[in-house]
Amino acid sequence: MWTVDSGVTDHLARMSVGFVEFRRIPTGSRSMKMGNDSSENVLGIGTYKLEIRGGRTLFLHDVLYVP
Repeated sequence: MWTVDSGVTDHLARMSVGFVEFRRIPTGSRSMKMGNDSSENVLGIGTYKLEIRGGRTLFLHDVLYVP
């Protein structure tokens, strides 16, 4: 499930299944601060494929993988 927010700095994915292009980044080299002030490691970055209503496809680029 995705939540649309056009004001975000980065798009995040918690599951890797939708990535059509992906590259791992070294653990600890980048982290994201969450809304509850916790910090989570970014494990990769890539292009994520979303199937949306009406049979359309949306590709999001530079999506961060934060499981």
